[in-house]
Amino acid sequence: MRFVDERSSDDLDQPAVTIRTPGPRTATKPTERQAERPAEPQPEPHTGEVRVGMAEPTVPTNIYRARRPAVALFLVLPAVAVALFLVRAFAMAAFGNPFSAKGVIASSLGLASLPLLVAGLYGLITGAAYGAEHFGFKVWARPPLAYLLVGISFVLGAAIAIR
Repeated sequence: MRFVDERSSDDLDQPAVTIRTPGPRTATKPTERQAERPAEPQPEPHTGEVRVGMAEPTVPTNIYRARRPAVALFLVLPAVAVALFLVRAFAMAAFGNPFSAKGVIASSLGLASLPLLVAGLYGLITGAAYGAEHFGFKVWARPPLAYLLVGISFVLGAAIAIR
């Protein structure tokens, strides 16, 4: 029988299984202690290898991989410039003669999409989509990448509203 340790290199310095020993405050009955104890690793039927420390892959929780203020600056400055044009378009549609409901809706959706697009693009550039090929839609359904998807849908809604 051969033991194969499939933990990542970061986890190798930690034990694969931690068993808590009861102290005076945490003493439990022997039946409860046996229930807490994890099952012994079973060998795989075809290879005879025992897999130790292998866990299900989960979505990475450290979404923000790096902080890059220059990237944020280059995303925020054009967004502010576009926002000024959208505020002007909103004012012209809302208070101009004649009143344009589709202009108000389109400029409102455009204004609402700007911060979402900036936050989503910043997350995408700084590495939030790392591992998307392994985790699929789960990565795109969590912030900040979800902001990008909602922002794109707002822009599409604005494009449909202005037609």
